[in-house]
Amino acid sequence: MWFAVDAEGPGARAWPLDAGGDGGEPSAAASLPAGAEGLVIDGGAKAYDIALPVPLSGLVRSDTSTGPKTLQVARPAGLARLVGGQRLARNPAQDANPRPWHACLCRADGQTVWAYGAEGQLRRLSVQPVERVLRDLLRELAAADGDDDLGFERGLSLTEAERDPAADLAQVIDEARAGRLKGEAVGANLAGVLIGHDATNGIRLGRPGQPVAVIGAGLMAQRYAIALGRFGVAVRRIDPDRALVAGAAFFAQCE
Repeated sequence: MWFAVDAEGPGARAWPLDAGGDGGEPSAAASLPAGAEGLVIDGGAKAYDIALPVPLSGLVRSDTSTGPKTLQVARPAGLARLVGGQRLARNPAQDANPRPWHACLCRADGQTVWAYGAEGQLRRLSVQPVERVLRDLLRELAAADGDDDLGFERGLSLTEAERDPAADLAQVIDEARAGRLKGEAVGANLAGVLIGHDATNGIRLGRPGQPVAVIGAGLMAQRYAIALGRFGVAVRRIDPDRALVAGAAFFAQCE
């Protein structure tokens, strides 16, 4: 039996994969049974860099030197989730004629990963520390963040003029320091600016009007979905754990 292993975060988790690629209940990766057939590890320390464009099946490398057969998914960590997310979002009727896909992953470590694939290849990739930058700015301003829809929409509106992102951030920071923005409105406005500019660039990785699979849980993924909808892009929200399992199953089948 194959296992999908999430090596990011404080404790690695593993999902057993059945023949259909569905995952069972996760357990600590350290407690995997001795008879495990193989592991598909997303985000481990041994991952390697990617030269684009690259075939999807070329995103993993095999290692049988220690214990069960291992498929190591290439960095940046999260590619198994990106590939799995687009497979969950697609129409099964497309299997015989795969279409280009476009996905956005909101990672738990504060990075946002965008990927565009076509004809069985990963063609474009972008990684930006959007949430991490937001956290740093809030700490510097001693400000708060929260689910403030009006503040987020206002931050998004600032990006529509397509100015330098630094200028839009400076405007919000100046307003916060002058006391014109307070409480959770500070974080919401900053998030609108950061996500608005990143989403604009992320959309350009794909084709005009192409749907995007947004993979993630919580407020950050919700905000990306809102921003993309505001920019006229169709969105499919995907649970990140389901995406990991689906991506790991795909790579195991390719092996």
